[in-house]
Amino acid sequence: MGFVESVRGFSNSVSRTSKKWTTIVRANVSGDRTAIPLALLESIQAGTLAYRYRGRILEKNPFDLALYALLISTLRPRTIIELGSRYGGSAEWFADQALVNNIDTQVFSFDINQTNEATRPNLHFGSADIHQLELSSLPEVLATAERPLLISEDGPHTFSGSLAALRFFDNHMMPGDYMVIEDGNLTNLGYWGFGGGPTKALKVFFSETKNSYRVDREYCDFYGKNATWNVNGWIT
Repeated sequence: MGFVESVRGFSNSVSRTSKKWTTIVRANVSGDRTAIPLALLESIQAGTLAYRYRGRILEKNPFDLALYALLISTLRPRTIIELGSRYGGSAEWFADQALVNNIDTQVFSFDINQTNEATRPNLHFGSADIHQLELSSLPEVLATAERPLLISEDGPHTFSGSLAALRFFDNHMMPGDYMVIEDGNLTNLGYWGFGGGPTKALKVFFSETKNSYRVDREYCDFYGKNATWNVNGWIT
């Protein structure tokens, strides 16, 4: 066999293998997977990391920005609590979404190393360790919080961190409140080393709380099966 034939044969083999794995992935768009193809997922992630809002980095993808906007307009939360302020872009966005929808909402955003400063009356930044939320000002905030409550858990994305947050908020949730556990698509994006991350934490939490919570498939699957970074993470 000549060189050209060898290259052609190798190319055909790669093509068949690629089609095989594409078929497998498409056939198993369930459970923890997202319907978004990997190449597109990576491209959107790159844009997400570069996105800015009011001059601050806002690391949220277009799917979840649209879903949060829909949720806020429908749920009309009186209190929004965010874990994981990062650069403050998402907290600013949450505060503005409340104003756009004419909702009297207070936004509280926490981070373990808080460096942000509030720029408007309905936005508040505080410090908190996701593994010790009871030692922060969160219990005091929750004690007087207006309802419904919207929680956005966007912390370190580790299994232990997400599970600690879920267990903490479980003691404060009331009927009509809503939680979003972010970035359960870590393994879809090829990120490892998070101990199973938010997805594993949700499975453990659901087993602990039995039928107290449900995955809101209306939001998880709004654009396609788990076409969200928050895989199985929109819960009520």
